[in-house]
Amino acid sequence: MVILFVVGSVCLFLSFIAFHEFGHFLGAKLCRIGVIRYAIGFGPVVWRRIFRGTEYSLRAIPFGGFVQLAGSEVRPETIKESLVHMKATLDARQHHECCDPKR
Repeated sequence: MVILFVVGSVCLFLSFIAFHEFGHFLGAKLCRIGVIRYAIGFGPVVWRRIFRGTEYSLRAIPFGGFVQLAGSEVRPETIKESLVHMKATLDARQHHECCDPKR
């Protein structure tokens, strides 16, 4: 009986996750943003299908999920550009706070 309760609870939790992630998926599709992956769970892939350019997968650790959108790939040069931009923004803010005559 306990095993049935645990399995049922995990299935219910996964259905909530799937519904939540489907909201992200649907929003991206409506805005014509490509979806690379729609995954329920984290970790190693247990089941995978590719349909119309999107990989749908069920993963081994059932505590979440994700939707990977086109253009969201992380590349080292993108990280470096982001850090340079953040530093320049912070430097400009600090300069503005120190040198603003209205303060």
